Amino acid sequence: MRGPRTFRSFLLIVLAAAAVRGVWTWANSNGPDELRGDAVFFFQGARHLLKDHALVDDSGNRAVRLPLYPAFLAAVFSVAGTSVAAAQAAQCLLGALTCGIIYLGALGFAAEEAALLAGWSAVFYYGLIGPCGRLLAESFYSFWLTVLFAAWFRCRGRWKEPAIAALSSAALYLTRPEGALAGLAVAAFGPGTRRGWKLVHSLAVVACLGAVMLAWGARNQRALGRFTPGTTGAGFSFWAGLPRTMSEKLSASPSVAWAPAGASEQERDAYYWKLGADQLRSTPPLALAKAAAFNLASAYYPFLPRFELTYVLLVPLWLWAFWAGLRRRELWPAMGVLVAWSALYVVFGGHDSRFRQSFAPLLLWLAAAGFEDLRGRIPLARLQVAAGLWASLNVFVFLFASRARLLALFIRDALWGIR
Repeated sequence: MRGPRTFRSFLLIVLAAAAVRGVWTWANSNGPDELRGDAVFFFQGARHLLKDHALVDDSGNRAVRLPLYPAFLAAVFSVAGTSVAAAQAAQCLLGALTCGIIYLGALGFAAEEAALLAGWSAVFYYGLIGPCGRLLAESFYSFWLTVLFAAWFRCRGRWKEPAIAALSSAALYLTRPEGALAGLAVAAFGPGTRRGWKLVHSLAVVACLGAVMLAWGARNQRALGRFTPGTTGAGFSFWAGLPRTMSEKLSASPSVAWAPAGASEQERDAYYWKLGADQLRSTPPLALAKAAAFNLASAYYPFLPRFELTYVLLVPLWLWAFWAGLRRRELWPAMGVLVAWSALYVVFGGHDSRFRQSFAPLLLWLAAAGFEDLRGRIPLARLQVAAGLWASLNVFVFLFASRARLLALFIRDALWGIR
C-alpha cells in the first residue's frame, strides 16, 4: 500500500461493501430454498468433506464440479455450523475483501481517482453483490480472479506477486476449469508487457497450474477409473451451449432432451457430449452463427430480470478501455481473458446473463482504465455533462424497467425470430 491514505480508502471500501452485502443478502435470501441446481452438490459435497473426508454428493457424484468451493464451504461449516446463513455471511465478507483488492489492484495501473472509481463501483456493483447470497461459486471465483490480477497489476519484479499469481491461478482452476485461462493469459502476456514480470514468473504460473491439473486428474483416475483433469459436468455444459439454445430458444418446436434416469455421472457426461456433437454436426453454419450471436448477446444483456443499473452505467467506460487498452499492454491479459471467456460461454453454458458475473472485476478495472483515458482527453466539465446525461438516461430506464424489458425482449424476438 502507498500509505495511510490508501489504507483508509481500502478500509472504508471493505466496510461499506460488507454492509451493502450483508443488508442485501439478509433482505433477499431464500434460506434453505437457495439449495437448488449446482448449490445442492456444493452443499452436500461440503457436508461429506466434513463427515467422510471425501468429495461426493448424496447421489454418489464425485467429479461433477471442482473441489475448492466445496472445501471453502466445509471450512465455513466447521467453524460456524452447517447452514446456508453461515455460507452467505462468509461470502459477504469475502466479497467485501474483493472490493478492497479491486481498489488496490487498480492502483497498480491507474491514478488514485480512477482506482477509487473502481473500488467504490465494486461496492455497489450488483454482479459482485448478488452472488454473495447464493451457494454458487461466483463470489468465491471472483475473489481469486481479483487476487490474481491485483498481483499482476502490482508486480514490481519481486517474487511475492508472481507467487500470489501462481497460487491464485491454481485456486481459480480448482474452482471452475475455465479459470485456467486467466492464469495462462497472465503467463502468456506477462514477459514484455509488465515491467518486472519475467519469463521465470510465467513458467511458475504454468507449473502451478499443471501441478493441480495433474493432481485432480490423478484423483479422478482413482475415483472414476479415468484420468479426468476437468469435471464430469463438462458434457452438460457443452450441450447447454449452442445445442440447447437451438433446441430451446431458436427452434420452431422447442424441446429439451435429458439424460436417462439412473445414469452414472460418467454416462451422463458421455450422453451430453454425444447429444451436443450430433446436433452441431447436423446444423447449418448460418443457424450455428445465429445461436452463437444469441448466446453472446445474452451474456451482456442488462435485465436479470431486473435492470442491472450498476452494470450498464459502466459499459461506455470499459468499452472505451478496449480501444485505449491497445496502447496499455498491462491491460492485455484482462482484455484477452474477457474475450476468451465470452467465446467460451457461447459454446459452454449458453444463454445466461449470470456468466458475466464471473468476470465482473475485470470489467471494473477496465472501466477505471477507460475513465482515466477519457479524463486525459476530454475537459472535466464536458465529461461530467456526458456522465450526467448517461446516468439520467439509465435512471429513467430503471424507473420503467418492466416496460423497457418488454421492449428489449420484443427486439430480441424480432431479431432472432423467436415466437
